[in-house]
Amino acid sequence: MRRGEFEVSWRGGPPIFVEVKAPDWQGELSTHEKTGARKAQGKHVNLEGRWTDPLEQPLSVMEKNAIPKLTPDRPNLIVIADDLFISPVGAPHLEGRMRSFLARPESACVGGVLFFKAECHRGEIEYTIRFHENPGASGPAGCLPQWPVGWRQVRWQTRNVASGVMLVDPISCPDVPPVRRRPTGRRAPLPAGLPR
Repeated sequence: MRRGEFEVSWRGGPPIFVEVKAPDWQGELSTHEKTGARKAQGKHVNLEGRWTDPLEQPLSVMEKNAIPKLTPDRPNLIVIADDLFISPVGAPHLEGRMRSFLARPESACVGGVLFFKAECHRGEIEYTIRFHENPGASGPAGCLPQWPVGWRQVRWQTRNVASGVMLVDPISCPDVPPVRRRPTGRRAPLPAGLPR
């Protein structure tokens, strides 16, 4: 049996094959930029503007590098932890394209796709996720456990990471595109129903 980056189990269910992919901003550069000086300048260049498609790289990586590793005889989850110019996490109007991608016959072995983004802001780490279940997944591949209602798109934050204390502040409402907000300063546990 082939193994992914992780095998996880949810509430005593069958092991879920997890394939993690990490597309980055360098894959979004043009051929000229990759061979020229732009790549060496880093991700953020002052006053640079560019057109970018937040799903182009993730869909390409899933199609070429993740789906071929999945088997139809078990639940499969693809996790995209990106470092793109614009992350699919929090980007509006992507649901239709994800539905189209997951409706393709070669995606029948994908139970779902979890986009994950971690960003550090002034010593605080902010995590944002976006989950897309595949309603067209067939057989055991479609047997992912039910994702907690209301947590398909959520943002939460850890504070005081340097001191070794991990406090979590939920800072967005479920099923609403995340909006960056200042930390509330109140201590709150990880939201109920979210995998720990």
